Amino acid sequence: NADFCNGINQSNYIDGGLAYDGIDTIYSIQGNNYPSLAKYSISGDSWTPLKKAPVGFYNGATLVYDATTNALYGLAGSSLGEFLKSNIGTNSWAELQDPPLLHGYGAAQRIIGRYIYTLRGNNTTTFWKYNIDTGLWTKPVMDVFGQNYAGIIYRPTSNGASIIQGNGNYIYASRGNADNLFIRYERTTGEVEAMADIPHGMHVQQRIVIDRT
Repeated sequence: NADFCNGINQSNYIDGGLAYDGIDTIYSIQGNNYPSLAKYSISGDSWTPLKKAPVGFYNGATLVYDATTNALYGLAGSSLGEFLKSNIGTNSWAELQDPPLLHGYGAAQRIIGRYIYTLRGNNTTTFWKYNIDTGLWTKPVMDVFGQNYAGIIYRPTSNGASIIQGNGNYIYASRGNADNLFIRYERTTGEVEAMADIPHGMHVQQRIVIDRT
């Protein structure tokens, strides 16, 4: 089990997340409104609790790692609005500029280049990017999943939304909400293309990954 330094309560819960540094360390937030963070050494097969965040992580919480700043970035979720940074070198937290609007369940993030691409979740269609170097948010595209689904006027993101970096300038994403829609987004042109449907609908705690071998 992970060691979150919470006594007997060491379990991961709703929207507990993982981030990998690409070398030897996996970072984990506990979720369920706990502010706990821990790291796992792959070579040492051991867990180390780190400094707790200023707020707890819940529905819509995310965790991503940036090698350039040697830091973790994450949304707190639970419609709190907070966007946080954990400096690995100093084992300290900082609150960054909040996203333009509240985020919630189904939020998803992925670092690509110097940007953190973000699906807002919370049954919205908003798709943002955050510039790590300038600390500013921008909105690259609206309605990335289209506007016609089950008689409603748009296809919002919710539980099961996920983002992954593909080859070149492509980003691939699922919108969750038990939908099997799978899209490809071109970062430079903003063009969105619907790909072959996922064999099943994406829902709570489901993610897409890529095999780069």
